[in-house]
Amino acid sequence: MSKLKRQFEALLRDYLLMAPEEREEDEDERDREKDKRRELKKLKRDHRKTARKTKMLKLDEDEQSGGEEVQEETKTDIRDLEFKLTHDLDKLEAGSTARRSFTLRDINLLKIILCSGLYPNLALPDENNTNKRDSEQLFHSQSKQFLQVLPTSVFANRPQLLQLTEAPVNYQLLAYVSLLETTKPYLVNAMRVPALQTLLLFAQSLDTNADLTRFVVDCWLEITLPDNATGQKVFTAVQQLRVTWVRLLKLRFEEIKDKRERNSETRRNKELDLENHLANKLSEFLDSDVSYSLRRLLPSENRYLYIGPLGETQSGGEFDNAFLFTGGSEPHPTKGGVRVNEYLTYNCLQDTLMAEAASAAAQFISKHWRCEKCGKKMLVTVLERLQHQEKCEHEQPVDLDKSAVAGVAQSQTVDKSAKVVDSSIERLRKPYYCSTCQSQFSFTTTEILKHRRSHVSASST
Repeated sequence: MSKLKRQFEALLRDYLLMAPEEREEDEDERDREKDKRRELKKLKRDHRKTARKTKMLKLDEDEQSGGEEVQEETKTDIRDLEFKLTHDLDKLEAGSTARRSFTLRDINLLKIILCSGLYPNLALPDENNTNKRDSEQLFHSQSKQFLQVLPTSVFANRPQLLQLTEAPVNYQLLAYVSLLETTKPYLVNAMRVPALQTLLLFAQSLDTNADLTRFVVDCWLEITLPDNATGQKVFTAVQQLRVTWVRLLKLRFEEIKDKRERNSETRRNKELDLENHLANKLSEFLDSDVSYSLRRLLPSENRYLYIGPLGETQSGGEFDNAFLFTGGSEPHPTKGGVRVNEYLTYNCLQDTLMAEAASAAAQFISKHWRCEKCGKKMLVTVLERLQHQEKCEHEQPVDLDKSAVAGVAQSQTVDKSAKVVDSSIERLRKPYYCSTCQSQFSFTTTEILKHRRSHVSASST
């Protein structure tokens, strides 16, 4: 470990990513160090000159005397001498003591920095782990499913560390270095990291809906936030952190490229200020308490996940300030929505209800549902639910009065309510392009489903 540490520090100093080592020793310390090294070298020479005795096994030799001989022979260890010659034990002890004073904030920052190099090596716990034994806990990564932790890891010996017992649930992922596959695939060198912060900071592809309450990370994880205010607040912080992180990296790389600017106080002060600002904001973001849900997307859901290139793309004015740090925007060629930058696509996710309705299993799956309009509880499919919602929107209660004047007033009221219903239906309509008949329509969700079903029935006949 000490050799690896020394080599890594030398590598960082060669690329000017670490300050050069400063040695300030007085003459007495240097003399003591020389005497110590001289004595260690003498012990090493004596150890090499000493001829090792040939051991002879005797039947009447007792175990105690044999153990004493072994202790005498291993009294001077050559590897111990070499370690003392190549390392300063006092400095190692001082450095180890200083590193043990890390706070929880420092440890979380180190985890996030490590995740920037390990991403996308993340594993999500299986949703059924609570019903399994500790030795059968499973995890899923983007590239491979049904992974297990190594039997020698700390999580195998202490499985309670992976249990979610907090309320609200604080989802955690396992960041790992590599996968080891023998009879089973195992996670090697894993550590726990917060799910929301890690995914939003390092996602290579981040897709959202119109009100920023759903995020799809790299097409395999879905994050759902409670409301649009929380989504806008979280994503604004994420954009600021990602832009600041990239800016700091560019400054460091420019400094490495132009070594003559190493002694520029202006650049060094700018880097330190930006680094301190990023560390403080990262700590605040990691300590933020946000209620959210996290789940793994199934392969069958990806087919109906996105609106598509000809779908509806609305840019809500109330969310414009969430993209303060981005340049121009353009429609995404395959997902739909608006491509804000290299990793973010806004308003490309299809509504959850529409995605369920478009799936092949929508006509067979029934769920318990209560209509907010009429208060009726029923067991319906997605299509039946949409039809009932539109029926409730059309139906308006009408009170019949006996007088003619009341009838006239009632007819005026009915006309007004009809206009209100028509305007509410118009708000539900959205542009829809049918690839079968090559036509553009303005349909509600139910009308879209009916139009699709008409093509299916026509093709079957």
